[in-house]
Amino acid sequence: MEIPPGSTVKNVLEKVHLTEKYVGLVLINGQKARMLDRLHQDDTVTIFPVVAGG
Repeated sequence: MEIPPGSTVKNVLEKVHLTEKYVGLVLINGQKARMLDRLHQDDTVTIFPVVAGG
């Protein structure tokens, strides 16, 4: 997906209509990311949902 330069992880979540409460883990290029981390050209963002169970 194309995103504007300087976008954050949070901006990406908003673009795909996900709220933070449903996100368990976000990786940028395989490294743990925070919501305000900025993205750069050719970054790969991986989003994992919250997992619950018993």
